Amino acid sequence: MGFLLIVIIAVVAAVMAIAGEGETERDGSFFSLSIQVEAYRETVTAYAEAEGLEEYVNHILCIMQVETGGQGSDVMNAGDKDANTLYPKERGSITSPEYSIECGVKEFAALLTLAEVSGPGDYDNLPRLYQGYHFGRGYVSFAAGTDREYSPEQAGRYKWEVQLNDARRPDFAKLVHELYLSLSKGSGDFIWPVPGQYQHISSHFGWRIHPFSGVLRYHDGVDIAAPFGTPIYAMADGTVEYARHGHWSYGNYLKIQHGGVYASMYAHCIR
Repeated sequence: MGFLLIVIIAVVAAVMAIAGEGETERDGSFFSLSIQVEAYRETVTAYAEAEGLEEYVNHILCIMQVETGGQGSDVMNAGDKDANTLYPKERGSITSPEYSIECGVKEFAALLTLAEVSGPGDYDNLPRLYQGYHFGRGYVSFAAGTDREYSPEQAGRYKWEVQLNDARRPDFAKLVHELYLSLSKGSGDFIWPVPGQYQHISSHFGWRIHPFSGVLRYHDGVDIAAPFGTPIYAMADGTVEYARHGHWSYGNYLKIQHGGVYASMYAHCIR
């Protein structure tokens, strides 16, 4: 892989030519953890191990990603959690990232029991835990007394009933769960093809209004927004089938075969 990766970087120059800064989108879907969140992995791991939660480190990091993206000092938005005894009881009040993580991990531990989560793969109950972290423990009890299974619509009803008149989102658990599943898939054969902080998909696969012609057309790829000059990585081991220049739509592009079963193509490269 080392030689292949060098060849790919040399040929592609690993560059995206798509406009936009590609910053972490806290109001959209996520596909990986930002650099800011990854910087706290060691601290999260230490506090998780202290609570016997070493299997849940990625779950906790995913909560951090959707809560704050690792920005600010109250990185877990844990100011309103029971474990916080040093700062005002309100979200965002903690001024120590480490203390925020400590409080957030303790809240996660309490919610594991309250939401009756049986393990790190309990995808039936984990979404209730995630939403309970975001909305407060009252949501978990509310969900248990209704249809039990989390949904954004159900969480929206709870927010309306208890009058949570702030920016907290009914789809929080959905975003966390999708991110966790994305990380789980990413630990297998394929990786995200650009640095982790660039997660925004500016154009999805499928039918769309073409950004230049304004005509409805089928888009047979995924556009990832990133600054000019961003490296592009091969998504898995493989062999370069071809590298071509000046296509009317793809521009400079290349195709990599991954063992004869899958192939990936990288377009809009500057060289």
